[in-house]
Amino acid sequence: MMWGVLRMKVKRTLLLLLLITFVSGVHATLTGLETTLIDICNFLMDLIPTVAFLLVATASLAYLIGSMLPSNERARAQVWAMSCLMGAFIGTVMYLVIPTILGALIKASGADVDLTGVPLNGTCGNKIREILSP
Repeated sequence: MMWGVLRMKVKRTLLLLLLITFVSGVHATLTGLETTLIDICNFLMDLIPTVAFLLVATASLAYLIGSMLPSNERARAQVWAMSCLMGAFIGTVMYLVIPTILGALIKASGADVDLTGVPLNGTCGNKIREILSP
């Protein structure tokens, strides 16, 4: 019973942090949807490699510790390690695909996109500049 309440509090806290991050990204860039998407994308491009590295490190530790445990615990630790590796793999795919998808969304929005005065720094900015260039 106690773990269920704790999980619910953790979920609420993470949801609140995600909402604060999104609202601060929207509030910080009042120049349009395009720059907000670029800012969120740059934030993700900075965050995803770090999280992927931590997931790989966690997977290796889980596998190492699991190899010293009895067979039932070893199997559980190997499942945790594989889950961490899959999370790192999905993060890597997201790192490669997100700028392309956002550039295509901005281009397909049909709006007259004029990003001449917008600083397009970071990984997303360079990729989106390539997509939107005529």
